[in-house]
Amino acid sequence: MPQYADLVVLTDDGPRREPLTPDADGTVRFTANGAPGLYQLSIIFDARDYDWGLLYEPLSKYENTGQITGPWDFSINHGCVPVVPAYWVTINGESVGLWYASRVSLEDLERKRFRGRMAFLTDGPTEVELRPYREMNVRWQSAVLEPDPVDTLEPLPEGILPAAGNAPAAHWADPALWERLSEALDSSHSFYRPALERVFEWVRTGEPGIRGFPALLATWRLAGDESALEAALKAVDDTVALPAFGNAACDCYGHNGDMGAMVQLLNLALAYHALRDHLGEERRERLLEKLRVQGEIFLRQALLMCDYWGGSVLQDHGWKSMFGFGATALHLLGEIPEAERWVSYVIPRLRRSLKAMPRDGVIPATSHYRLFLYTDEVTHYRDTLLALTGEDIFDQPQFPPIVDFLAAAYDEATDQIVATGPDAERQYGAQLFLNRIASKYGDGRAAWFARRTTGCPLPEMYHGNHPYACHLGVVYGLLTHDPAVAPVAPDQPTPKVWHFEDSGLVHYRDDESGMALSVKCGPIAGYAAEPQVTCPCDLLGNAPGAGHFTLVINGVPLLCTPDGGYRLKTFLRSVLLIDDEGQYGDIGYPMSIPAWRHRGERIESAAIDDLTQRAHIRLDLQPAYAEETGVLAYTREFIAAPERTLVVRDHVVCDRPRILSWLFQTKEEFGLTLDGLHATVGQEPALTIAPQGDIPELSASVRPTEVVWSYTSRNHFRPFVHARYDTTAPMESAVVEFAITW
Repeated sequence: MPQYADLVVLTDDGPRREPLTPDADGTVRFTANGAPGLYQLSIIFDARDYDWGLLYEPLSKYENTGQITGPWDFSINHGCVPVVPAYWVTINGESVGLWYASRVSLEDLERKRFRGRMAFLTDGPTEVELRPYREMNVRWQSAVLEPDPVDTLEPLPEGILPAAGNAPAAHWADPALWERLSEALDSSHSFYRPALERVFEWVRTGEPGIRGFPALLATWRLAGDESALEAALKAVDDTVALPAFGNAACDCYGHNGDMGAMVQLLNLALAYHALRDHLGEERRERLLEKLRVQGEIFLRQALLMCDYWGGSVLQDHGWKSMFGFGATALHLLGEIPEAERWVSYVIPRLRRSLKAMPRDGVIPATSHYRLFLYTDEVTHYRDTLLALTGEDIFDQPQFPPIVDFLAAAYDEATDQIVATGPDAERQYGAQLFLNRIASKYGDGRAAWFARRTTGCPLPEMYHGNHPYACHLGVVYGLLTHDPAVAPVAPDQPTPKVWHFEDSGLVHYRDDESGMALSVKCGPIAGYAAEPQVTCPCDLLGNAPGAGHFTLVINGVPLLCTPDGGYRLKTFLRSVLLIDDEGQYGDIGYPMSIPAWRHRGERIESAAIDDLTQRAHIRLDLQPAYAEETGVLAYTREFIAAPERTLVVRDHVVCDRPRILSWLFQTKEEFGLTLDGLHATVGQEPALTIAPQGDIPELSASVRPTEVVWSYTSRNHFRPFVHARYDTTAPMESAVVEFAITW
């Protein structure tokens, strides 16, 4: 076994070195002797002799055909077990779980290194053991133990109230609440009735389980359906009886943690209060004990996996998991002694997430552009924190602009959000957030969106989350509707340009011509978030495609965003390739480019001429391309005119003559045809793409866009295609214009 580096322990008296001597099987032990609190262990592995082939796997499921994918951190084919260095962690003789190194960055991939961090709580001297998950040819090149540099435990807020009788779900136990709501369904809340009937039908014909507890509760209380109460109690019993939460396999991603475990914890906590008079003493005690045990495990897992979901301050898995855990912990304050420590951890932890939110209201890619994913758990946490402490996180300035973004991106004619990312998708769920914002700020637009979402027919769903978002959104909407706020439809005179500067998004609409243009360029999570999102998993779902744009005509995304899937490549976007190479990070990572940092590509300007009503958007894209592509300068401009014309102008300078290729992405189902250099997308509506002016000689072709599908698809696994324009000879510099008309 090669020699390991010493463990460097950072103390108030300076660093202290302790030798690390692994056992023959690679097991490492050390003692943390610092004061009680949170500690973080950081390791860098020399992995020159590691089997790097483990990180790459062929993928034949999810409509795929055996394409090689990777580098992965867990096996996509074998139950999500880790393929990076992994260790079973024991603290003071108690197994904590399986820890593994973080997703490998571009730089560490090149240098044949892994790295990772874990955190843990101590109440005094603590024995830590790391036993290899499998035989691994790695050496600990560096190991540092220090007080946790990012998270802390802080005293409970002064005057905080117990959950009993105060937390939101505690009020759900009062039959008078439901009697008032039942009466309101014949008056001020009547528009909820049709959607509520769909909720009742969903409960009666399916098995929503503990995740659907609010729907079960509403069906019992409002429809008088005793079988719904029986189903709710059964869901409680079934969940309490589970040996583990989340992923049941102890060596797989998400075991006893992540969103799956959070949903179970939160809904059990809600059920504990809402069914307090119907649980019975024995069931109540079993439920509380399960919440205590799983809550403790969840916190330990969040700390252990601080390079994954536990440390993600903005990405969906950490965002939803930790805000949901925050609401759970607060709902159990005064019921379980351990909840005090959970609250003392989670309140400062969630401040980091709040700080990372976009300042301009844009729903980030980290929440898959879905309002319900972005706001449901946050609002649960907000309501509970407000009820127990009087602190209202909705006082913070990043929340009201979310409605501004919705107003800019919402197409009333088709009930869609038309913006880059979702492109053109129906909005549903999130009534809880919308109603709370409407009530707090008197925002009639938020009330209108909540009402509109509730009244729309159910959308075409492609993910297991969606039925819950639709149906639970109705229940939470009914519980929080404020009839004092009259709904007001957004009034957005167009043509207009919105520049959401923090998120690096420009949105242009001309409703007269039925056109919506969205352009994204800047940090993946936004400028405010850039210093905050240091977790390797905080940037999931983004292909390297700065300058990509979408064009929606009459509600149809004729130029769209293909699924990123499990191979994130630049050729999945409407961008420029250089010698068939994409932008920095274009190696085909699945899910995200770990630890990707913004390189400086940006929106230089975005404005509209009040006289001509022409919009002009200019991007600097040179920093987005790796040095090997030789891009010395690259600007992209968009000129949108009321005459149903969009000009895309690229000015590119390279270090030597290179083949330049422009891609324009669409869906195969729309139809894409070529007539010489003129490409036509769609029929009714339709658009035409054609190069114009004194430009280099180009060739044109129609090609399939090769998506490696993930387990779910926005386009229901239907194929994408693109028009491709190539220079017929290598060019050192070029100015090329494309006129898009419809």
